[in-house]
Amino acid sequence: MAVRAGAAIARAAILLVMLVIGCGAPAPSAAPSLSPATSATAPSTMVAPTDAPPTAVPTASDWSAPSPTAESTPTTAPTPTTAPTPSATPEPPASAWDGPVAITTSGSPDFAALTTIGSSTAVVIYVDSVEEEGARLYSRRSTDSGATWEPAQWLGSTYGGFSAIAGSGTDVDVAWWEAYDFSASTLHYRHSSDGGATFSAPIDIATGDYGWVSIARRGDVVAIVWEHVEGGSVTRASVSTDGGTSFASSTSLGAAAHYAVVAVGEGVIYIAYFVDTTHVNVRRSLDNGTTWASAIELAADATNAANFAALSLTAAASHAYLAYAAKSGESEWVRYTRTIDKGATWTTPADLSSPSGHRSLLPLIHLKAGVVRVIYEECLVGTCNRSFVAYRESSDGITWTPAETASLSSPRRWANPGGVGYAGGVIVLYLAAHGRDAYVCACDAYVTTK
Repeated sequence: MAVRAGAAIARAAILLVMLVIGCGAPAPSAAPSLSPATSATAPSTMVAPTDAPPTAVPTASDWSAPSPTAESTPTTAPTPTTAPTPSATPEPPASAWDGPVAITTSGSPDFAALTTIGSSTAVVIYVDSVEEEGARLYSRRSTDSGATWEPAQWLGSTYGGFSAIAGSGTDVDVAWWEAYDFSASTLHYRHSSDGGATFSAPIDIATGDYGWVSIARRGDVVAIVWEHVEGGSVTRASVSTDGGTSFASSTSLGAAAHYAVVAVGEGVIYIAYFVDTTHVNVRRSLDNGTTWASAIELAADATNAANFAALSLTAAASHAYLAYAAKSGESEWVRYTRTIDKGATWTTPADLSSPSGHRSLLPLIHLKAGVVRVIYEECLVGTCNRSFVAYRESSDGITWTPAETASLSSPRRWANPGGVGYAGGVIVLYLAAHGRDAYVCACDAYVTTK
């Protein structure tokens, strides 16, 4: 599963700048882009959050984002959609969610991600800062469908939250950048064959200047894709066919490939990436990464301005789904496209959230046993200083359940998606703010289940 990194630390850094110059805090998800061609733009009107929790949260019993009703294969590149001016966004009911269970309590995690394996096992990784020791990467495991969690175990040191996790069967894979400074860093990989109880010693995948990383597994095939920014940004991929024991030499996907995410289906590997700030392409390999087919454009209305991790990709058997944040004018909302023929053709993008109302962004999507599940951040105010994590699912990839609130922690400020999966029940991971601090996110990672 594609994961998300750096949103929390970006919130803190931007808040510090805004406090110094005397402005209100910007949208909490407005992390700066790492691509030279991309830059984050602060909203023209910003409202500083108060220290007190909101006194009222809008609700509406009949709220739901429109569900796609049909799909077709595009013969030309998708055309950007013109969206109406945003209006107020009510929050859907939480329904039958249990929790939240706190994964961290430090108040300063930079990143969190989730994988689910087997019938009841979930593994979370998160990056937390340790005073005078820098940022450290930890994992925690649940073997009862997310109800309880084992103590944290340290996996390694890191910088900037660039980390990723994947799993299949009883295998769990973790990749992360360990950086001593901006030009000397190593991409590490560790593998667990016992469902995340223990991990092997690290394997070095790449060295140099660090960037975004994504990882995926299916059976014995493990694929890692990363952005190598030393001497100019280049996206590279490396594949293991022996369960992570060894990796083939990396392949370059070119300089015009940013914030790439990877997924592994049955006999196919997909890599989706931004070509620029709005266009998203996908490439596939049918021979475990030895060769890669020509790129297919999937979206022309995407945006990575809100967060550099604006894409999410998942695959199983011959099906795959890409979720992304779309933008038209002042509107931002979540869309998806899918393939049912191993990436030979893809459907025209369809909406997962409404283009009306306040922004929705940061989608994460997961496919298991024929059911596709998605979470995303839904803003309650224009600056996104108050938001919740919305959840939807589909058993046919066309019609979707109404949106539900999956983030239940209190007080209610912003909430960022961290991961979604299924292990005997739906498990949602998210980061949520519970205070204000100019130097750390004043947030923690939580899990809800149903």
